[in-house]
Amino acid sequence: MKEKTLSLTKKLTSTTRRKFSKQFKTKVVLKPSKEHETLESLAQRYEFLPTQIFAWETQALQNIQQTLPYLICE
Repeated sequence: MKEKTLSLTKKLTSTTRRKFSKQFKTKVVLKPSKEHETLESLAQRYEFLPTQIFAWETQALQNIQQTLPYLICE
């Protein structure tokens, strides 16, 4: 398991920075709850670290909290 993590980390640090669309991030964040998939397996599939999914999830929740009062008042 450590060898996989080390090779994944090495591979990620040696590549150029990738950019992901908001739609892709939303898809990745919602996928574990829809398909009962772990963050680790999802991260392996898309070749990035589970902490990235967690960061996107945190951002999504913050955006929802900021938007929700406006949706309720209308």
